[in-house]
Amino acid sequence: MGGFDPAGYAEILFLPEEYIPVVVCAIGYAADTPLPKWRLPREEVFF
Repeated sequence: MGGFDPAGYAEILFLPEEYIPVVVCAIGYAADTPLPKWRLPREEVFF
């Protein structure tokens, strides 16, 4: 999972300074009412 704050996670997990979190793995179920999904049109992704 991208887009997380490694320093923030290290602080929450009480990690020593020499350890830097590089990966976050989501575990669990989605919300009862998930947000609608969206995608870019193919014309904007492929050239």
